Amino acid sequence: MLEKISIFPKKLSDYRDIIGEERTEEILDLASPLKDARIVHINATAYGGGVAEILQALVPLMRDVGLDAQWQVIQGSDEFFNVTKASHNGLQGMDIPLSEDMKDIWRRYNRLNAEKFEGEYDIVIVHDPQPAGLFHYCQSKGARHWIWRCHIDTSSPNQAYWAFYIPYINEYPTAIFTMKDYVAPGAKFDHLEIIPPTIDPLSPKNTPIPLEKAKTIISRFGVDINRPLLTQVSRFDPWK
Repeated sequence: MLEKISIFPKKLSDYRDIIGEERTEEILDLASPLKDARIVHINATAYGGGVAEILQALVPLMRDVGLDAQWQVIQGSDEFFNVTKASHNGLQGMDIPLSEDMKDIWRRYNRLNAEKFEGEYDIVIVHDPQPAGLFHYCQSKGARHWIWRCHIDTSSPNQAYWAFYIPYINEYPTAIFTMKDYVAPGAKFDHLEIIPPTIDPLSPKNTPIPLEKAKTIISRFGVDINRPLLTQVSRFDPWK
């Protein structure tokens, strides 16, 4: 069994003042035909990174509008996640080798996670390259509809990595990318949707902080608040 992630509840009504009445009603109308649909999101980790942060907000909000939404995380060892970290970089264009051993490790863990996948769902949404082989190894078991959600820029991938991953990715009937430009040549799906990422305006890091409180916080770290500030709002990696 894959690890099931517990989540804190959220309510769409809490966002009404931010998105407005019209958008709130639009979301409820769109969700109505999907009431009680069983949906599971599958990704590589419950903590850290943008995908986990998205799911921490998205899954409880899907539940609030009437969907039976779940979140599960695949299992793997250091050797697997070292391969997927390299794959993340390679699929975004980094010049990094891809060995046959690396391919075998990725296949083996995707096969093992497919064997652990249990339950019957209406929709399975698989996020990013780490578990992208699940649809292939599950052989369509567990769900009527499978979707691959790509959160990275694959517009100019390292061709060795793209050639390895694309046969698995193309098996998905539906895919979602962040931008149309991120879809590399050779990607073919029955349905392709473009959905840009969003933030949760009510998460702690996106909640406005009073100016005086902000000054107090950064002063504790020896920052001279009277000098100009240059800020990078992301982690330090080659893709930020």
